[in-house]
Order: sequence, then C-alpha cells, then structure tokens
Amino acid sequence: MVNFNELTVGYFATGDLNSVPANVVNEIWNLGYSELKSLGVNLIKYPELLNSFEEADKAISFVNEKKIDVIIINLCSWLQAGIPLKFIRETDQVLKIVWSFGDRTEVLPLTALLEVTSSLTKFKNKFIHLVGNQKNTTTIKKLKSILNVALTIKHLKKLKLGFIGYNCPGMVDATPDELAFRRCTGAELVHLDLYEVFSEFKNVGDEEANQIVNQLKKNIKNIEVSNINLISSVKLYLVLKKIVNKYELSTVTIRCWPELKGNNEGINATPCYALSRLTSEGIIGGCEADIASAVTMFILKNLSTHYPVVLDYNTMDMGNNHLTFWHCGAHAIDLVEKQNSISLKYPSEGGLQETKAGMALEFSIREGEATFAKITREFDKMLVSKAQFVTPRKIFRGGIGEADWGSDVNNFLDKIITEGFEHHICAVHGDLRYELNLICDLLNLREISI
Repeated sequence: MVNFNELTVGYFATGDLNSVPANVVNEIWNLGYSELKSLGVNLIKYPELLNSFEEADKAISFVNEKKIDVIIINLCSWLQAGIPLKFIRETDQVLKIVWSFGDRTEVLPLTALLEVTSSLTKFKNKFIHLVGNQKNTTTIKKLKSILNVALTIKHLKKLKLGFIGYNCPGMVDATPDELAFRRCTGAELVHLDLYEVFSEFKNVGDEEANQIVNQLKKNIKNIEVSNINLISSVKLYLVLKKIVNKYELSTVTIRCWPELKGNNEGINATPCYALSRLTSEGIIGGCEADIASAVTMFILKNLSTHYPVVLDYNTMDMGNNHLTFWHCGAHAIDLVEKQNSISLKYPSEGGLQETKAGMALEFSIREGEATFAKITREFDKMLVSKAQFVTPRKIFRGGIGEADWGSDVNNFLDKIITEGFEHHICAVHGDLRYELNLICDLLNLREISI
C-alpha cells in the first residue's frame, strides 16, 4: 500500500463570499478537506480562503515555511482569477493540483476552473487538473494516482543509482548520457568500479552464503547448476547488497559481461540471481549497466505494488499480434505464477547456448494486464503502452514473457523503431498509463503512447 504520509500536502481553497453563497463555499471547502484526511496524507490546511491578493501573498509564504510538496487548491467558487493565478505561479517549484467539484450551480464551478487553467496553460505553468466531487469514485481514484505520482517524483529526486562498471561491449544504445539523466531526474549517479565487486567477493564467508543456498534448495526443486556456481552467485548477491548498503543506493545496475558472465574472473558467478533478489527486496536491480532502464524500473516500482522487469525483444507473431521477450534470468521471483516452475540454470545466450558459469532464474512471466515503458538514454521521451502478458505458446531458455497487443503489433514495432527506442523495454503488471502520462509531463519527457 502506498504511504502518502511521506508527502506534505497543503490544502488551499478559493471563494468569493461577496458574490456567491458563503455556506456552499464553506461546505465544498470542508468536504474536500475531509476527503484528503481520509486518504492518510500529511495534510496541512491553510486556515483562510484565498479571496484577495493579500491573502495570496500570505499563502505563498505559508507554502515555503511548511516545506509543502504538493498544493491542492480547491476552486470552491468563481472569483477574480488573478488571485489563484498569483498564488499558483509564485509557488512554481511545488506540484499543483487544481480541483473543482464542478457540480454546484450556485458557485459557477467550471467557470472558475477554466478561467484559471486557460491562463496557466498559456503561461506554461505546470499543473494537474481534477474535476469531480468527493463522492465520485473516478475522481478519488485519479486523486490517489496523482498523489502517487507526486510521491514517485519525490523519491526520484532522492534516488542514488549505483552504476557499476560501464555499458557492456557492443551495446552502443545503452551508453549512458549522465547529464541528461541528472537534468531529467534530479537524481545522483554513483560511479563504482567492478574492482570493488571483485575485492569484496574475496571477503565473503561461506556460512551466510550456505544458509541462503540451503533455503534455495528447499524452495526450488529444479536446480541445474553446480554447487560452486550456486554458492558463488549467492555470494555475489551478498557483495552487491553490501555495496548497496555502503553507498545507500536505492537502485543498482552493473556491467555483467564479459568480466562476470563467462566467468572471466574465475568466481563462477553472474549477477542474475543478485539482481533478481535485490529487486524483490525493493532495491531495483537493473541489467547490463543500462541506467535508462534502471530509472524506468524505479518509476514503475514506485507507482505500483507489483515488481518491474527489464527485457529484450525476442520474436514477433504478426498473426496473433504477440511479442515474446527474453532476458538471461534476473526477473524478480514475484513475477512467476507458480514457484515450482522456477529453474536455476546456467545463463543462456539469447535463449540458446549456455555460459557454463553463474546462475540465472528461468521461468515465464505470469499472465495479466501490464504496462510497458522505456525512457530513452537521452532522457527526452518515454514509450508507454499497454498489453496483456499471456502464457507463452513456446517455452525457451531464460527469463521469458509473451504479450498480446490486441491490435497490429507491427505498428507498435514501427513506432519504436522510428522513434529510436533502444533494445531494452521495461514492464510491470497493471495499467499505469495515466500515471506515466503525468510523469512525462512533470519531467518534460515527450510521451510516445502506442
């Protein structure tokens, strides 16, 4: 469940008591406050109606003093539009929700809303509008989504992303643009070297690793890797977890080959299991040192109660409008339908040859509605699409998924190719298109909705 208490929300209301019924204005003001309180937000109510320029000035100081994250301004009635415009424009660093119940004829609710929003749009001030009273379930669902977006952006600005190594050889389209990353997210990129991973690996004791290995053997029946690979992969998880804690990271992505995948360092481990387990523990583990995918996964996880995944495109079935997806096997274990279908195997190369070192989790992603998304490496646009994960008709090696687009899948591929999206795509169960639309707007990303 989303903890809205992490957000400091300021509740403000406008109303012209000289021209409309005061009792209606006060009723709308109080009903909005009661609804927000019921959502469990850290709510601060501004005690006066914003009905003068002097009161707007006081409210602006109030926002700065209370360090408010989100402003909700309830337009309880028509009034001179310059008053709310002044307040909204001079608190531009704070996310704004402009709310109108829109259902009381005595107070001209939609006139008030459109007078304000039409000017804000022309001034290019960012805001989110909300129309509907506190009893409207669609309105309240949308309000919760907006607050979830606000919380996600707050977390994003505090993100510390561990970038271990550099992009993998040949993956030109995963080469990071650090300045674009910082400009878009406001987050911190923590540069780390694989040398630290190898150094820490030598210091990991057998006792803790063996405890986890024994638990894995108890829970997963199909294990097809040698014991040394099993232990080494668990040790690599313990190393990455230690690095995460040391640098206070909330997301980590690592160059997994050739130094690790292929056993070049003689440690019999790949990061697949480590990244899978870290993601299940709430620390996003991104594959192949792709920071754009890691950020996309971080956003999806913060917006959802489900676990995200990063995938490669595999095959297309034009007749059924299906795409299949693949990765070595770093999916969070929560994505599987039945735990007894999980296999621990040597990572495969594109679903065919094995590396003969390390360990990956092999299973197919469970059925269900899903949102597919991907920020480009230039952090200038985001792909947003909805599809349905289905039971794969053909099982092949690796962590796999099959999705039904329900329409011409060739159009989908045409669009991602012409827009220059890279070979990785992220997904999470559920429909998050509305939330991602808001994310794109607030982060100045061009949304490519397919």
